[in-house]
Amino acid sequence: MNELECFLVTEMKSQHSHEYAQIILPFCAPVVLRIYDQTYAISEHELGYVPPGQGHQCTCSQPLIVINLSSALLQSGFCRTLTKHTISAIHPEIEPILQLIKTEMARDANSHSIQYLYSYLYNKLLGQITTDSLFYLSNHFAESISIAELAAIENYSVTYYKKWFKKQNDLTPQQWIRQLRIKKAKELLAATKFTIVEIAEQVGYDSHSAFSRSFRALTGISPHAYRILCQAQQKGKSQNAAKQQQ
Repeated sequence: MNELECFLVTEMKSQHSHEYAQIILPFCAPVVLRIYDQTYAISEHELGYVPPGQGHQCTCSQPLIVINLSSALLQSGFCRTLTKHTISAIHPEIEPILQLIKTEMARDANSHSIQYLYSYLYNKLLGQITTDSLFYLSNHFAESISIAELAAIENYSVTYYKKWFKKQNDLTPQQWIRQLRIKKAKELLAATKFTIVEIAEQVGYDSHSAFSRSFRALTGISPHAYRILCQAQQKGKSQNAAKQQQ
């Protein structure tokens, strides 16, 4: 195979394996990834990694983006870090690229532009998910994490790490953590029946008030108002679907 292959898959329900590794990116809906006897849920804000030779299957109600990685690419720093986690959060900058691919697919599924977008997507992944501390943050954002711990992961001093992180991501580590927590909270508010207090605890807040303040600061509304808005949108979609079936 070529070093890098990106394509859109409509179905991967059968168990299979291959000699190359894969990155799985949900396109429009969450993906259930099963690797042997382990099952993982990948949200639209995450990616999944399938090691070479691992039997796996994907279940998704919508298409998903698959990136095949050759053995040469697996030697890169990006992939060496990637292999430490089956599921990892993606950088917020990646999501607009996925939207562009979605728009281009709707316009012309055979467009040459899509291949350019796939390459751009991979390059952005390469640039955004390259460090152990960022991977650690993406997978432990609900825990209490000190800057000293993150700096130690990179073998940097605390002072240097703060400057380095801000330069790399345009956010401080604290701002990055807060964005990840609120993004996960929005998913839980929209898709589950957990109480707001339970969701606050799940995403790393010690109190309902602290969670609500943080949520409002980033979204402009309270968690309760956001849940009501999501319920109204879901109800509207259901009603439109019912009308179309009549």
